[in-house]
Amino acid sequence: MNDSKLLETFQLAVKSKILIEGIEQYLSDWRGVYQGKTKFVIFPQTTLEVSKVVKLANKFNVPIVPQGGNTGLCGGATPDKSGNSILINLSKLNKIRSIDLLGNTISVEGGCVLETILSETDKNDRVFPINLAAKGSCTVGGNLATNAGGINVLKYGLTRDLVLGVEVVLPTGEIINNLTSLHKDNTGYAFHKILVGSEGTLGIITAATIKIFQKPKAKISSFIKVKNINESIKTLHSLQSYSGGNIEAFEIMSKPILDIVHRQFPNLSKPFPEIPELALLVEFSTTSELDLITDSTGETFFQNRIIEIMSMLIENELIEDAIISKSEYQNKELWDIRENANIAQMQEGFQLKLDISIPIKEISEFWSDTYNKIKLYHSNVKICVFGHLGDGNLHYNLMDKNPEEPYVKENQIILKELVYEQVSKFSGSFSAEHGIGQLKINELKKYKEKNTFDLIKRIKKSMDPKNIMNPGKIFY
Repeated sequence: MNDSKLLETFQLAVKSKILIEGIEQYLSDWRGVYQGKTKFVIFPQTTLEVSKVVKLANKFNVPIVPQGGNTGLCGGATPDKSGNSILINLSKLNKIRSIDLLGNTISVEGGCVLETILSETDKNDRVFPINLAAKGSCTVGGNLATNAGGINVLKYGLTRDLVLGVEVVLPTGEIINNLTSLHKDNTGYAFHKILVGSEGTLGIITAATIKIFQKPKAKISSFIKVKNINESIKTLHSLQSYSGGNIEAFEIMSKPILDIVHRQFPNLSKPFPEIPELALLVEFSTTSELDLITDSTGETFFQNRIIEIMSMLIENELIEDAIISKSEYQNKELWDIRENANIAQMQEGFQLKLDISIPIKEISEFWSDTYNKIKLYHSNVKICVFGHLGDGNLHYNLMDKNPEEPYVKENQIILKELVYEQVSKFSGSFSAEHGIGQLKINELKKYKEKNTFDLIKRIKKSMDPKNIMNPGKIFY
């Protein structure tokens, strides 16, 4: 069937908006690394319309590329260059279906923008635990498809841990509705756990029921100056012990990335007169009304406890200094430093972005061993590390010390292999939260345990025997 006849067939079958021109924004990934082609882009508004589209695609053996907010970092929502596929954009499937304040769950459609969900839960005195820098444009379907992480994993867990049930359209077009709000349901395979993180290769998630939590009564952030990575790990353990489960996020930023952030955004607040070699950004939260009781100085019990903890860590020479926020505005000032790290690096120049995770107990040795290897063999490379130290996820990005000498771009294959071999040596993962997409297919085959990798392929083949669902993602 030629393209015009295929388009006509889809137009007759569904009422969805279909575009064949002016679609460039849907054909390139957020970083501009991948550029593809498609027969057309279709915008279904209901799960039934998604089902009709997929049934037709299955009938005519037309590959499908599902897409949410198109903010992924591995090319998972970008079609290949063949032009043989159709792109299903879920941005019109964007309703919040229900919110249960007694059971603390919310049911949302796959195209719902994350910021919309955050706003709705906030209005209801609840917290939606997935919170990413791309919240203004990323969608919950994409968050689930990539098993998104973010800064709150230490407190609430990964996306997969938060999903109670999903509604999904399988490669045959069949609709599976498992939008349960049950926290306990031991009646067979937890199918939704397989779909979360499958990157649209097993089906299209059209809706999900996700856990929500009580909104904290107060938050306090602290920007901490530490000597080295060993002290950072010790600080994590000490704060987990002393704070009584109040840690919401535990981030780390090295001096090179802090330098870049403040150079690109000179108006951002500088917590210390001189940029430290290593800094921690910790957010504490409380849901207890008792923590808000004030003393004669006007300080709350919660504030006093955090001040006492930091003072003790300084006295014990575990940390060198700490800035503690006293208002929501000061919280935002501190977090603006961390949240502008990605865009600052993009503005600074080319970077080799590596999204890795290391067991907490191995991070110190990995940090020093990998640093020494890069300095020994690639002395003109700048190591810019930041990320979610609390759960072992590091954004290990490499840049040129001298922008006039594009060493990193020309040697990125060698550099990537060096870091990934180190990650493997220390029992880590080369993909912590960004997924596989097109970018890391070879690495998955190389580093994933063989029997596990073979099982993944068998699951894919059994569910999608025609290989129409997001082909060329996760594996060839």
